[in-house]
Amino acid sequence: MSIPAVLLRSVPVCYSLALVLTAAITLLRFALDPYLADNSIYSFYYASVIIAAWYLGLGPSILNIVAAVAAAAYFFASPRFSWAIHESRHVRGLLLFIIVSGYLAYLITWLKRDIARRQKVEADLIATQELVQAHQAELAHMARLTLMGEMSASLAHELNQPLHSARNYAQGSIRRMQKDPGSDREVIAALEKISSESDRAANILRKVRNFVDKAMPEIARIALGELLQDAMTMVNMGPKSNRTRVVFDLPADLPDVLGDRVEIEQVLVNLGRNAVESMCEVPDEERVLRVGARRCDKNMVEVQLRDCGSGICAEDLPRVFEPFFSTKADGMGMGLAISRSIVERHEGRLWVTANDDRGCTFHFTLPCEET
Repeated sequence: MSIPAVLLRSVPVCYSLALVLTAAITLLRFALDPYLADNSIYSFYYASVIIAAWYLGLGPSILNIVAAVAAAAYFFASPRFSWAIHESRHVRGLLLFIIVSGYLAYLITWLKRDIARRQKVEADLIATQELVQAHQAELAHMARLTLMGEMSASLAHELNQPLHSARNYAQGSIRRMQKDPGSDREVIAALEKISSESDRAANILRKVRNFVDKAMPEIARIALGELLQDAMTMVNMGPKSNRTRVVFDLPADLPDVLGDRVEIEQVLVNLGRNAVESMCEVPDEERVLRVGARRCDKNMVEVQLRDCGSGICAEDLPRVFEPFFSTKADGMGMGLAISRSIVERHEGRLWVTANDDRGCTFHFTLPCEET
């Protein structure tokens, strides 16, 4: 027997169903009356009491007992049976039915509540275990990220020396070849390229080392244009096939901002990485990340990162900054939450808007010096 849960939430429906059960058992008792003994007038009603107690609750089951006593006494015990004292077997049968059915109703409802309580405890335990496992996985991931940060800093330090050596060798070769009038100019150009690329590689490693370096936040004046370009260089590191064309829209009179360089760079790199990942399915010639900044009032600067990727669903827009919420299958859901807390710690604001065509734009504000 299955009763829709929505019906069982209504108290009048539950009590009405209890009366319907009594009526159904009474009709069944009428149909079988020619084949039953007189002492079985209450036994059929145990079934309705058990069903009412399990599905409807204690209150409806008590109403079911009262209705069963009335139906049995009216239709089957009277007027054929006498309720006189010397006919006490009928009184005993009535009292036995009331006691046994009442106990059954209480026992069944208690048992159902106990089962429901145990199921809830088990469900909560499973949910807690899953949450603990998820947090353990996140902590393990964070530990791996911390280890990778330390390894990156160490590699950046170790690789700087051979890069500087390569640059020095290239510079020395250039100076020696320039003294010889018959030197091949193409070789000199190649050596100059080696020297400049060594400088570029060393500069990238320096930025990586500064980014992962552990240090207390230090508020200082920051050249925002230079910071944006450095951060986008880190965003675009990786295979050439995954790189995105970055277009800057920076006014010439862009003021310096006040904040911690590493933390603001962390926000920029996180937002930039998200933008690049959202454009992974966009054709190479259309994969453009537009980075802009403007003064929005006398003491605040607004930074925008506009992509042309898959965008964010309208129902997800209000939740993107919630901890552990992610639209990526393998995302931890912490990057944007941490970015917002960093921006707010700098007395700014971080928000996102959907673009009219495709993709979305992340905006955040930072304090600047008044002019």
